Amino acid sequence: MSTFTHFRLITAVILACAIPSIPALAAHTTSRPKVALVMKSLANEFFLTMENGAKEHQKNHNDQYKLITNGVKDEQDTASQIKIVVSITFLPLAGCAIGTGLIFASLLKSVSYAPDYEDTLFTYAALGFAFVESFAFFCFGGTALVFAI
Repeated sequence: MSTFTHFRLITAVILACAIPSIPALAAHTTSRPKVALVMKSLANEFFLTMENGAKEHQKNHNDQYKLITNGVKDEQDTASQIKIVVSITFLPLAGCAIGTGLIFASLLKSVSYAPDYEDTLFTYAALGFAFVESFAFFCFGGTALVFAI
């Protein structure tokens, strides 16, 4: 296989993987970032004051970010506190699952167009899969750090 054909094949694989995500990227650039505030207890006046202050600040800066507040009624309810933190930290894993699906859907489509290059296409899909899954491992590592502290 010539270098030019190899380059064209790499370009085709990258475009096949990137094109389905263009609408998501366009929607993401116009959306506001999300800030999560997790309070240990809503029964404690300090945390209620903190939540009210954060909501007031967000109301004045509504165009800059979206505020998500969570808390539990009782300070001793550590199971509910852990559920809140886990639900926030594992949310990016949904993106990893979508990315993996897009990679392998693009692989199937590419192989149907160019069956002669199946081995090469699979190699590139495996590299893309490894990249996406490395992000999942970073999420697991971040969650482990949160719970280790």
